[in-house]
Amino acid sequence: MIFESARLVARRFGPRDLAAFVAMRHDPEVARFQAWENCSEADGRQLLAEMAGRNPGEPGWFQFALEEKASGLLVGDCGLRILESDHRLAQIGYTIIQACWNRGFASEAVGALTARPKSRVLVLVGDGAFQMTGMDLSTIVRHGYCPIVIVLDN
Repeated sequence: MIFESARLVARRFGPRDLAAFVAMRHDPEVARFQAWENCSEADGRQLLAEMAGRNPGEPGWFQFALEEKASGLLVGDCGLRILESDHRLAQIGYTIIQACWNRGFASEAVGALTARPKSRVLVLVGDGAFQMTGMDLSTIVRHGYCPIVIVLDN
């Protein structure tokens, strides 16, 4: 498990997900909202193999498998792309299996991904702006976080 919400577990894709993943990406109603038009079993195997070699937080896309806790079934995926040109910026995308639309899974997954309450906070700030960040840091510490603070001499 990489993160979870009330109804979902976000985890790495595995071989057991291939059939549901390919079916989701092969569905024209799902594909019309995405950048692909079709997905064969070979395409699915290749995509899952690529994700197996990647880690969340690395530049480029990482797709999280979204599993419904109650059923253990794959309901979609949530992607996080750390921009290659600026690692401070990211994009989030999601795809939900059509049978699971209108159940709030996409919003729940994105909320859980961005909340990450157990993650360590990283503060990257220039020496001039640091004077304006002090109160923010005290709030972070007061709420129980132990931030990593990097002050740039710029």
